[in-house]
Amino acid sequence: GDSVTLNTGVEIKQEDIKWYFNDILIAEIIGDQSKICTDVQCEERFSDRLKLDHQTGSLNITNTTTTDSGLYELEISSSSSIRGNIFIVTVHGESLLKNKYCTECQ
Repeated sequence: GDSVTLNTGVEIKQEDIKWYFNDILIAEIIGDQSKICTDVQCEERFSDRLKLDHQTGSLNITNTTTTDSGLYELEISSSSSIRGNIFIVTVHGESLLKNKYCTECQ
């Protein structure tokens, strides 16, 4: 399958970034530490296909399959605020559709 990048639209300064897939934490950057797929369910689903951009926090999913379809949530938190975006990703066979329907969700 193809690759897709879910962009944060920010440059990370002192924010923490968390990515969720269908309400399951799949990736995070806290300070200078990053973690991807820390549980078995996530590892079985994505199997080393997730990459985090350490400057922007954007999430890249490689070799997409139909099982990657679903709701991806981004949470950006700092000492003063929490904001986020929601992405709906739909994979149809070989083609990929991405629909970002929420910006600056509180």
